[in-house]
Amino acid sequence: MVKISGIDAITFDCYGTLVDWRHGIAEYVYGMVSDHAMAYAVTEEWIKEDITRVSSGYKPYSQIAAENLEEAMKRLGIEYRREYGDGITESIPTWPLFPDTKGSLERLKEIGYKLFIISNMESRILEKTIENSGLDVDGYYAAEMAKVYKPNPRVLFGAYKRFGIPIWRGLHVSSSIDHDIRPAMVLGLKTAWVNRYGEPEPEEGIATEYIVGSLEELADELGSGNEGRSLEGWLEERDANPPGGWDLWMEKRKG
Repeated sequence: MVKISGIDAITFDCYGTLVDWRHGIAEYVYGMVSDHAMAYAVTEEWIKEDITRVSSGYKPYSQIAAENLEEAMKRLGIEYRREYGDGITESIPTWPLFPDTKGSLERLKEIGYKLFIISNMESRILEKTIENSGLDVDGYYAAEMAKVYKPNPRVLFGAYKRFGIPIWRGLHVSSSIDHDIRPAMVLGLKTAWVNRYGEPEPEEGIATEYIVGSLEELADELGSGNEGRSLEGWLEERDANPPGGWDLWMEKRKG
């Protein structure tokens, strides 16, 4: 296995990247509704609500999680009780890791990378998740330290400053384009999009060095010394062949 000379540390989003939050939320909701289809419907609404709420100002994430659940259940006509919101926060540290998470992080650590977590979760909950799952990381940064949430780039910037890692020496890994990949791009961080849930790539593409379907695949790429795709070359190719053709591209630019 080869360590890439330009990367000293790898930072990870936690919930959705290391932890299967869709499975965790759905299992919790199923305990209330006893209907798998409805549990997954609530989960999808919860996740849609999350990006809106974390972009709307800071409040404790435990409150946001409860509000996400309340809004998701109301949209689907399910009775909401306050204890449901309290319970989902307490369930978070029990949500399962993806099957490849621990093994992939162990491989990356063996290669010589420093590993850190950057999460929107509150410190007390994130600490319990790390402890319960046995993740071997060198540290973490919770958004409450910055008093803003991802996708605000201040979270990633504050984390790298706290870790003592220059932005240009890091790689940020996430399954969320909106929460993580785009703000990381703003800072000039190298990025890896782990497409955990088989989502379509944005029509306009995504300026990331790595696009993989799992952490295991990412560990393979990094372990082989693959430095990822050239973003300069990708941008030139995209601009030469814009999505939908030049007419649609110019129309969008005018809009």
